[in-house]
Amino acid sequence: MKSFIILLYISAFAILSPIKGNSNFYARKGLIDLRSWDIDKNGMTELKGEWEFYFGRYLNPGDFDNEETQKLKTHILVPGSWKGVKVNDKPTPLHGYATYRLKILMPKTSQTIVLHSDVQTPSSRYYINGYLVGYNGVPGYDYNSTTAEMNLHFEKFMASKDTMELVVHIANYQIENSGIIYPLYIGTEKATKQKSNYYLYVYVFLLGIFFVAAIYHLNIFMHRRKEWTHFYFSLACVALIGYFLHVSRIFDMVFPQINYEYSFKYLRFFLVAIVPCFAVYIFTLFPYESNKYFRKSIFYIGFGLLAIILFTPSYVHSSLAPYLRLYMLGSILYGVYCVIKGYINKKEFSGIFLIGFIVFALATVNDIFLYMGAINSIDMSPYGLLFFILIQTFILSGSISKAFNNAEQMADSLAFMNENLNNLVDARTTEINIQKEQISNQRDLIEAKTYHITQSIVYASRIQYSMLQFNQIFKQNLKEHFIVFKPKDIVSGDFYWAKEINGNLLVVTGDCTGHGVPGAFMTILCITFLNEIVQESTIMEPNKILMALRTRLVSTLNQTGDSFEEPKDGVEATIYTIDFSNKKLIYAGSRMPIYIAGKEDDLITLKPQYRNCFDLKHASFDNSEYNLQENDTIYTFTDGFIDQFRKTGKQRFGTKRFISAINNIRSKTLQDQKMSLQDELKDWQGDYEQIDDILVISSRV
Repeated sequence: MKSFIILLYISAFAILSPIKGNSNFYARKGLIDLRSWDIDKNGMTELKGEWEFYFGRYLNPGDFDNEETQKLKTHILVPGSWKGVKVNDKPTPLHGYATYRLKILMPKTSQTIVLHSDVQTPSSRYYINGYLVGYNGVPGYDYNSTTAEMNLHFEKFMASKDTMELVVHIANYQIENSGIIYPLYIGTEKATKQKSNYYLYVYVFLLGIFFVAAIYHLNIFMHRRKEWTHFYFSLACVALIGYFLHVSRIFDMVFPQINYEYSFKYLRFFLVAIVPCFAVYIFTLFPYESNKYFRKSIFYIGFGLLAIILFTPSYVHSSLAPYLRLYMLGSILYGVYCVIKGYINKKEFSGIFLIGFIVFALATVNDIFLYMGAINSIDMSPYGLLFFILIQTFILSGSISKAFNNAEQMADSLAFMNENLNNLVDARTTEINIQKEQISNQRDLIEAKTYHITQSIVYASRIQYSMLQFNQIFKQNLKEHFIVFKPKDIVSGDFYWAKEINGNLLVVTGDCTGHGVPGAFMTILCITFLNEIVQESTIMEPNKILMALRTRLVSTLNQTGDSFEEPKDGVEATIYTIDFSNKKLIYAGSRMPIYIAGKEDDLITLKPQYRNCFDLKHASFDNSEYNLQENDTIYTFTDGFIDQFRKTGKQRFGTKRFISAINNIRSKTLQDQKMSLQDELKDWQGDYEQIDDILVISSRV
């Protein structure tokens, strides 16, 4: 492993070392002397150095001897941008047109000569001794008259004279660099073809590597959908394929008729797309080492730049090139930071990943400065990317190897477990059978006890129902009546009570604390106390009956009101007396109102006093009186109907809906009203459980 890492360091150093051209020739004051050039041994040399420069002029060979032209002459370094170069003490702008001139002292040769450059400003013309030998696009005088083209076309020529004059016309109104910004070579036809073919083979090899990596990682993701890292790496490889298809000129070979605008958009789009694609891959590998705000910034800026590239002309998004380089440089530095943090945190394979990413980052930074014209180097990103992809292959093979090792260990463990499985199963089966028998016995015991308890409660319900037999009293004193009585459990904490005394009817509707058995005990107490109060004490006023009921409950349950922790058991009740001779209803209530449906459109509400019977802080209850008319209907009820939840479990029936339900049925007979209320409750409740005892009593006078 150590030797492999050392080899990677050596390879990285070799790749990133600046590769200078093999030319020792340098132009000075617009003249380059190549007479000592061994053209047969070194077939190409770079035309670098000081060229004559004439900004804002297109000059032909005969124009340079003109005295006025000589005043415009200055010298400029090639390769390099003309932006900022001073002409007559004024810096030249980015956009414009100009003429370059270089005199070349040639060695004697009979070989065919060709100019060569991989890429240049997209509108240029190259003349040797007045003859056109190279071109791309049509240089013009402004944006509208200038035609841009990606591909450079060079024609071969013979070095028929000892001195050749190279004149270049260049116009730029599209991109962010102007002039002869990349190296320009002169050489034999054979040497230039070899150089072009060499780079083509390199790019085809890289495209093959990227394509295989993309398909391979995508295939892994298709079989293991949770492994999003492989999908993002495949996506990054697709972005690289798109970019290098253009750089290698394969895109232009396949689509030779595509115009410069779309070709340039294609190039810039995939160049920018590489950043967010690799960013999401790295952030997936190192999620805890990256900050979510930085991640979002990289994605949002990247998508913004992609949108600008797609929907604006080239001269617009070309003006953003400095920001694009800053974005790429910042993303690379933050990626290196995340990987270094992963290495510090001892994340698996982070060391080898760090080496590959740093090599890739340095190669990319080299190209950024190269395209800015800040350094004289070569395009290093293809080699850096190749190195990085090979590192990913090494990491992937290590991960797969580890997964296989884990699988083998699991297989060995499984084989060991299988050998002891029969004994384990037998022991476990015996244990389960014992537990099953114990559970069965416990179930039978619980079922028996449950049966006896249920039977006792059922019997108690008969006793409770026997204490609620007041139908005869209602029939003798009222035109009509109905009672809806639905205990939540077998027995109820709601109750009703009625008594005829001296031609008057006394009716009580009560809701005791709790439901089920505890509530039923309270109802028995209340009914017993009511019988004592009315029959033995001869109390007839509703408020006094309510006070007497409270006194007996408080005394029986030993409630003093001095302790917060003592039980708050009690009853909420409606008590009313109908004085038939005077046609009056006298009412007192604890938290429970009375509704009266008369000739008016709206229900009459007799409001209760909102205090409990166990509330010892309030001394008494007050009576309310209402003058009854023929066929008035009285409704008393507990809160069970109103509090019942809908079948969805998200809404109570509520007081408003209850009042509306009564208004909708008030004109019907009371038996029809009873059926309507029961149907509405059933439809509302559905399969939802009943949450409380329900009691509704209606009386028509």
